[in-house]
Amino acid sequence: MKRNNFFVKIWLVHLFVYYLTASVIVKGNLLDNPLSSKKMLEIIQLVLISPFFGIMGFLEDIPFFILLPISIMLALIFTKFKKRWFLSYSLSLFISYFIDYLYLFYNHKQTKVLFDDGYNILFVVIPCLIVSISVNWFLFKDKYKNIIIDNDYTKK
Repeated sequence: MKRNNFFVKIWLVHLFVYYLTASVIVKGNLLDNPLSSKKMLEIIQLVLISPFFGIMGFLEDIPFFILLPISIMLALIFTKFKKRWFLSYSLSLFISYFIDYLYLFYNHKQTKVLFDDGYNILFVVIPCLIVSISVNWFLFKDKYKNIIIDNDYTKK
């Protein structure tokens, strides 16, 4: 049961951090005078709304896209990387976002999902993945290491 809770925490943190970072990048001007009441209200709205953007797949142009990396991580944990949850998490993100980018590129939408002026979606996805993976490691580093240790002891 502890691992199930940990798995849910991994993806909740990803949902909040990744899509909040994407919202800040897309919005762009939030960091100009962030202490003004209007900017604070916008920031609070983004914090509350950005996970729903992630669930609905607005950035990826695929509804419920978040289920793809979750499924890939589950498959990796149960088959190849039973002890390496962080590797499974990171790999599942890279695989799923690569698939999404290929889908967007094939349908000529890689610049039209968020921007009308021709910016490529990679300018949002790559920084968001870096931030999300880094925050996830920073928050759960000890738990990731404990999974490796727990699995080593159970084999003996």
